[in-house]
Amino acid sequence: MISSFDLEFLTVFRQLYRDWPLGYLVDTFDEAQISLAEARRFNTLNVNKESLLTYFDLKAQQRAIPILAYTVDDTPTAERLFSDGISAIFSDKAHVFR
Repeated sequence: MISSFDLEFLTVFRQLYRDWPLGYLVDTFDEAQISLAEARRFNTLNVNKESLLTYFDLKAQQRAIPILAYTVDDTPTAERLFSDGISAIFSDKAHVFR
């Protein structure tokens, strides 16, 4: 997967490599970000965990695009986010999740 905050990069990359999975990185989670990611045919919306912890709305689960959280380095936060409906996490501390 190629993941970036840079919309222009992701858009050009999509034109060059149509089959590669793309993730749009965002700091703030909201309906506009979901719509944008879907409209540009990104495979995932990769969101700062802090934004998900304060905003996450279960309506997002009804969308076609998976929501991934970064950077989650502890089990309680991961468990909460998964119970809220996110699809996956990014972590710098994989050993925590044995």
